[in-house]
Amino acid sequence: MSWTRTSEPSGAVDPAVIRAKALELLARREHSRLELRQKLIQRGYPSESVGSVLDRLMEERLLDESRYAELYACARADKGYGPLRIA
Repeated sequence: MSWTRTSEPSGAVDPAVIRAKALELLARREHSRLELRQKLIQRGYPSESVGSVLDRLMEERLLDESRYAELYACARADKGYGPLRIA
């Protein structure tokens, strides 16, 4: 399913607005870079701006792929998945 929200402007958007939305999503749970990028673009933010905001979040280690992978694996192990399935 592909959808976009029309309440967000699709033109030039202040990176601080994109950053705030990204931090709001990250406050709920960890996201992979790809997953967070898709969610922000679905909300109508321009992909060029989203990329630069995500780069900055990764530099600040607020968005961390290894932390996401570790939490993902732990969550799957807690649900009873075995090591082969998790890998």
